[in-house]
Amino acid sequence: MKIISVSTSKFGVKNVVKNVLPRLSKKEIKCTFVSLPIYEKPMDCRKVSLLKKKPLNFFEKVQPFYLGYGIFYFWKKAYDYLKKKRENYDVIWLHNPRLLFLIPEKVKEKLLITFHGSLFFQRVNKYDFPESLYYQIVGSIEQRGLKKVSESRFTVVQENIRKGLLEIGIDKNRISYIGNGVDLQRFSPSENKDSLKKRLGIPEDDLVFLYLGRLARQKRPLTLIKFFSEIQERLEVKTSLLVAGKGPLEGRAKKYVERKNIENVNFLGFVDESKKPDLYAASDCFLLTSKWEGEPLTLYEALASGLPCIVPEIPELEYIDKKRWGKRIDYSKMSSAASEVVEFLENNNRKIREEASREFAEKRLGWKNKVSKYQQILEDIVTESGKSK
Repeated sequence: MKIISVSTSKFGVKNVVKNVLPRLSKKEIKCTFVSLPIYEKPMDCRKVSLLKKKPLNFFEKVQPFYLGYGIFYFWKKAYDYLKKKRENYDVIWLHNPRLLFLIPEKVKEKLLITFHGSLFFQRVNKYDFPESLYYQIVGSIEQRGLKKVSESRFTVVQENIRKGLLEIGIDKNRISYIGNGVDLQRFSPSENKDSLKKRLGIPEDDLVFLYLGRLARQKRPLTLIKFFSEIQERLEVKTSLLVAGKGPLEGRAKKYVERKNIENVNFLGFVDESKKPDLYAASDCFLLTSKWEGEPLTLYEALASGLPCIVPEIPELEYIDKKRWGKRIDYSKMSSAASEVVEFLENNNRKIREEASREFAEKRLGWKNKVSKYQQILEDIVTESGKSK
């Protein structure tokens, strides 16, 4: 089987592409990856870059021109390329595609479309004006394109995306949920937690809370710090908070810590991928305070690393609630939420929490089962397209 996979995105998309395509290649499936020149090709895959690197780097610094050149123009070129090369491949796999109304008719019969984040029309109510207007306009264009490819096969990494596709009339039998995964060998509990803490300059006896992600409005970094302060006041042991990441609210977060004189908050800035496993392994608890989420990769990495996870009370994270591997809380009730978390941490010893988190990750988050599901869908598409000829 020969497949061609097309994507302009990173983050969750990169996670799937990086982990699924190489594993498919080992199953004698030949993979070609079409993307931007700034992204590395997945292992054992051939790569095609449709845009030039120099103008792409320039436009990336001049928003919204990057949206026009790096995203919309890319997809126009990608559809033209697929029209010419479609006979060379058994399946055409698109990740978070844009401008679907432009897709050539002859490409549609071999399509697998994977959405890694909520659809544009689903985001309207999550933003204030003028962002809401932008998502309303782009969402309308998106719906038009989706209706054109409604007979294609779809996979989604979040259940709420499935609901969005059903709302616009996509047949439920054409949609498969395959959640994100995590590399269970790379992210795992460590027997050397104390030495890892020492390397980070944190006292070995401190209970270490970790946040890893962007410091942006959706993630509510000020809520994160306020909540840590509440926990700090209630716990008898010494505590530290590691804040790994950058973003537009980084300055405000640092000023708040300084103004309120909150101790042991460490802003680490951007953390390279190679250093993340040790960062998780050195920590004792993962904090997530987002206003909304899908299936955050950092949460999966934390669970695989044996960390209990404290997350917001949102439907997408229901699987965390009332389990030994974590707790969902209402951050709008800061005081009672902090007391709940302290009780949770004090009633379950570290080893029990670590084993529960890791066990959940091994059962639900490994790539082996997910790759098998993708492979089955790819084989179904080949069978269906063969019958239609």
